[in-house]
Amino acid sequence: MRTLRDKLLDAALQEITKNGYNGASVTDILNVAGGKKGSLYYHFSSKKDLALKMIEEKLLKEFQKEWDEVELQTSNHLDTIMMQLQDCSQKDFQNGCILGTLIQEISYEDADFNEALNKVIASFQGKLKSQLQKAKEGKEIKEDVDVDEVSMFLISILQGAMLMSKMQGNDMRYKQCSNQMLSYLNTLRV
Repeated sequence: MRTLRDKLLDAALQEITKNGYNGASVTDILNVAGGKKGSLYYHFSSKKDLALKMIEEKLLKEFQKEWDEVELQTSNHLDTIMMQLQDCSQKDFQNGCILGTLIQEISYEDADFNEALNKVIASFQGKLKSQLQKAKEGKEIKEDVDVDEVSMFLISILQGAMLMSKMQGNDMRYKQCSNQMLSYLNTLRV
């Protein structure tokens, strides 16, 4: 059974994805979660605290979960990465990527948000690096591939692709970018 705290975190994720942090309405979060104003402040000290906990407990776990299955693969690591990058089933092309939205909107204004968002990026990059390293060890990609740089490059492309798709409101630009990511990744093969 989900607690009110969990419902508030889920509602915050939904509201911030749709409207960004500054545009997120505490009233709308409470309405979706089915709580009263006092209940928000019972669980969180402020809207900022709610958003930071949402990043830590929901957003970070969402990114990790998306790549958990990929980590279970014992071979064909590069192909698995490529399939995951092409998968559009978990992406919201109307609202874009909440991570990218928050990075653009508030990461440079607030050290706490910057730190929380950097943790999400570091976790995401770690999962990509791990798979690229396994691909390297399995002689699927060239020995001189810098997995740290390639993983950050891929994340940057993904964020840009999601931003462009949000602007257009559909998956066309994401698919164009993912096709080019695949072409690039194929150049890394042995």
